[in-house]
Amino acid sequence: MTSNLEVVGQPTGHCTFVQAHLGRFPQEWEVSSGPRIPGHSGLMLEQLRNIARNRHGVLLTSDLEVLGLDHNARQAVTRGLYRIARGAFCVDKPSSPSHWHFLRTVAALTARNEQVIASHLSAAVAHELPMWDTDLDLVHLTSAKTSRVARAGVVVHRAEVPRVEARGIPVTDVARTIVDCARSCSRDSSVAMADYALHKALTTREQLEAAVSGLRVVVSRERVLWWHSLMGVRRASLRPAPGSFV
Repeated sequence: MTSNLEVVGQPTGHCTFVQAHLGRFPQEWEVSSGPRIPGHSGLMLEQLRNIARNRHGVLLTSDLEVLGLDHNARQAVTRGLYRIARGAFCVDKPSSPSHWHFLRTVAALTARNEQVIASHLSAAVAHELPMWDTDLDLVHLTSAKTSRVARAGVVVHRAEVPRVEARGIPVTDVARTIVDCARSCSRDSSVAMADYALHKALTTREQLEAAVSGLRVVVSRERVLWWHSLMGVRRASLRPAPGSFV
């Protein structure tokens, strides 16, 4: 697939992170100039935006019932919107692959009744951490009760983790998010996240160490070396961790 590039964050006195996303917007979006809802005026678009405003712009099929539209009218309306997930749309085209992923995360959280929070890369996007060579096709959620399962582009992990909020949605905290990403993403991407988060004071080295210590997983020697690399970021301002903490 062709990569989409976007610049995210420019830490002063440090490097500029370039976010490389594997994957593209849906193909039909690339030729679309905006919502086209036949038979409806600009007032309709404003009504849709108002309904979706509390969900960061995410509009559900069920929301259209509020407008009193019958089945045929709802189909006509949804054909003029941008589809982000099954039964979920947005009026305006997402500004970037990260924005598209965030909207899909909001839709996935809204669709589930159980207590779930965004985690892994989905939490990283919500925390606005830099992406580097990351695949944003799957939305990642974590629940203390639900078993790990992938369904319709959503993976639900099982773990008991602290809940915080970022951009108005429930997510894992920055330290846990980085550690989860380090377990599932490339070394470069997780080190970039840790470096950025430490530089911006979004987390601390002690919090990262605590998040690693709290994992209940068997870790290989190669992964131990990976953790040392992750925790060795920002050596100019932080002392290296003594010994292994994995």
